[in-house]
Amino acid sequence: PTLGPFAAACLLWPPLRGKGLARRALSLVCPLLLILLPWTARNFLLLGKFVPLNTQGGNNFYLANNPLSTGGTVRVNDLIAAGAFHLGETEDEIAYSREYGRRALSFIRSRPLRFLGLSLRRLAWFYHLDRHNPSLILAAALWSALLLGLAGALLSRGWKGRPALFLLGILSFTLVHSIFLPEGRYRLPVMPFVYAFAAYALSFLVRSGEKNHLRKA
Repeated sequence: PTLGPFAAACLLWPPLRGKGLARRALSLVCPLLLILLPWTARNFLLLGKFVPLNTQGGNNFYLANNPLSTGGTVRVNDLIAAGAFHLGETEDEIAYSREYGRRALSFIRSRPLRFLGLSLRRLAWFYHLDRHNPSLILAAALWSALLLGLAGALLSRGWKGRPALFLLGILSFTLVHSIFLPEGRYRLPVMPFVYAFAAYALSFLVRSGEKNHLRKA
């Protein structure tokens, strides 16, 4: 599900459309199918129903969106103790997941502003360091990379042409984890993209400095 928005955007994003669209679609879809089909077959043989990915989506969605949600890490035991969740080991996996998915959607519909606030907090949590073992040096390095990455995306006009692939990868992961449970380690796949944009920003600054030096000379 994390790569779903990324794959769709790569096919539909206007700057990436045109010649080679069919080849690009096959290069995206075929690897995804090779990864998903074995698990889909396992689900069908075990559960007797078509389940493309897994049966945990609904309950994971609910863990992130329930009356006790904080926008950060959730302790399942606390939810169980409050009577807001149960593990359902003896229940049908699909029905169990769908029920909690419905509860999460009901929570969002009834409290849209609370959901928006939680999503914003999840974004902050997604790009944070370990709050239990904070390091000012690591925090400074991370946020410097994020700010330089943002600057690089703007300077390179990352929404146009091939750089859009990097930007779409970052946005896809960020969007998904603003809705589901966030953890700092989940951002690791997007950090190479962030560093690429940060490197562009640094290169731009160096080139600008050299041009100013030559003008003064």
